[in-house]
Amino acid sequence: GEMEAAEQAPTFVPTPPSARDTVQAMVKYSKYLERQIKEMDNWKKNQDVRIPPDMVYTAESLPSMSSEELEKLSAARPATFHEASQISGLTPHSLVYLYHLVTRKQRREMGAAAAAQRARDKAAAGL
Repeated sequence: GEMEAAEQAPTFVPTPPSARDTVQAMVKYSKYLERQIKEMDNWKKNQDVRIPPDMVYTAESLPSMSSEELEKLSAARPATFHEASQISGLTPHSLVYLYHLVTRKQRREMGAAAAAQRARDKAAAGL
């Protein structure tokens, strides 16, 4: 009777700390991981983005890259990010870093070119 019921009651097993740590990490880093996934998706879509042929691969211009990575990029001089991604020894982080640098520079230059064009348009309208 009563003894059998007590034997069948489920025993409480505390959650192992490793599972707690995993859940905590997932909660803490979910935004970061979402951003990484977005960056990787952007990366896949933009592998044909061109790298300027005059790109300078130095520690001054690319401080977060290792000297080995800078040497490999200088030697290979990839024309696109797809080509850069084929170079062994380049970390995904370095590729994303280079991508952000190049696209930011291109956006700035496009902005400057558009501003110059607007100035020319204004000057032409004033004549």
